[in-house]
Amino acid sequence: MSNLQENFSFAGVSCGLKLSGKKDLGAIFCKKKALTFAVFTQNSVAAAPVKISKKRLNKNKFIRAILVNSGNANAATGIDGFNDAIEISKNFSDLIGIEEDEVLLASTGIIGVRLDKSKIISKIPALVDRLTLNNHLDFKESIMTTDRFEKEYFETISSKECGGIYIRAYAKGCGMICPNLATMLVFITSNINADEKILKEMFINCVNKSFNAISVDGDTSTNDSVFFMTDMSCPENTINNREDNLIIEFEKALNRCCIKLANDMVRDGEGSTKILEVRAIGFANEENAKKVASNIAKSTLVKCAFFGSDPNWGRILCAAGNTNLIDEDSVSIKIFDTEVYNKRPINFDKESLSKKISDNERVIIEIYNNSGDKSFTFYGCDLTFDYVKLNSEYST
Repeated sequence: MSNLQENFSFAGVSCGLKLSGKKDLGAIFCKKKALTFAVFTQNSVAAAPVKISKKRLNKNKFIRAILVNSGNANAATGIDGFNDAIEISKNFSDLIGIEEDEVLLASTGIIGVRLDKSKIISKIPALVDRLTLNNHLDFKESIMTTDRFEKEYFETISSKECGGIYIRAYAKGCGMICPNLATMLVFITSNINADEKILKEMFINCVNKSFNAISVDGDTSTNDSVFFMTDMSCPENTINNREDNLIIEFEKALNRCCIKLANDMVRDGEGSTKILEVRAIGFANEENAKKVASNIAKSTLVKCAFFGSDPNWGRILCAAGNTNLIDEDSVSIKIFDTEVYNKRPINFDKESLSKKISDNERVIIEIYNNSGDKSFTFYGCDLTFDYVKLNSEYST
């Protein structure tokens, strides 16, 4: 790992957007042009940075930098907010010496308050200077809002042709989390040199199985973005075969990365105490399995039951039935390894199962159908008093 050469550098500073004085302005910079993909929130009220980044990626898929701020979402701020973001971007690109369209933007924080661009612009020189120090710790802090802990991932894949293929990723997100995407920002960098279509397909597949398979509270936000950047430096010759061993191993690692970060967001769900891992098994197609699993994970009644360590299978069955994709006479339900329903109620040790739920941070819920061989896993969390408290005090 110490011999691995990375062309990406990271930095973070405080510019005063957060009243706490914590770092709130960050940047990622690549020494060379990086092939870049991204997926963005599908909320129709998309923030200015999302609109700008989407437009730039549509014209140019080779990016040099991402500029990020926390503490203010720059969402629902109209043309003024859009122009503020453009001006900030221009200042950054001019100072760092790259084209304006080579910079993507990301913001997170309070919605509907105009961004104080002067605070950001005044700190851009310090931010650019700190990029030379490549301070990952500062960057991680700069993207956080109500997160309780930092979310990161690093893995290397051995390669005889170069020093190794790596994945480095940082993320933020803990509330307003629900597909398709939500208040999350994810930044993934790598050095893999592979066909553009292959990489994009892998990236989308991994996002769909992770960041688009989680829910904290059923709300989809205005700013959320997942970025993937690679400088394409390893191996020397571009991999064009989808069955190449390096590509197969890379996809597995990227999937591990995305699922780990997505689970971190659910685990950090505002006030949450448990991850709910809902597995829908035995469906005619993956889409149906996902609908059933997501309905269970997003059910307010299910979330409340597991906060109280109550193995209330009736709420699980009800949430699944709301999809009109299951029949009570053809399904079975397990909580952990305890079957609680199989076409009819089953006697089980409720006290013992309740204690197991109470003792574990992750609760496994499985619903089995008899209509096919497709499955999908969706991740959610419990609903707690702290969630209500946190969000009742969070100003727009």
